[in-house]
Amino acid sequence: MGSATESAHSVRDQAGELTEALGDAPDMARRQVSGNPIAAGVVAFAAGVLIASMIPESEPEQRMAERIEPKLAEAVSETRDVAVESAQRLKPAVEDAAHDVAARARDSAQEIKESATP
Repeated sequence: MGSATESAHSVRDQAGELTEALGDAPDMARRQVSGNPIAAGVVAFAAGVLIASMIPESEPEQRMAERIEPKLAEAVSETRDVAVESAQRLKPAVEDAAHDVAARARDSAQEIKESATP
């Protein structure tokens, strides 16, 4: 019984780690979802894990958790790797977009300043 409880806690801990890893960049995740089906899957998986971790488990669920913990740990690790890889691939595009927005804002501010000066 103690082992099942430990397994359930371990599953919750892993879900928490996944949620934390994905929680660092929610805006980026929203941007990824529109053009990246893998990212959409990662977001859906994380939401499912979060919701599932809030519901108390029954004794049969504890036994099941004991059996599937190794597979779940591997899936969490792979999912985390995909999320990190997606974020790393998108980082240059996001940085470029931010620089572009900043440059346009500077240009617009300069145009406004020049047009306001008599």
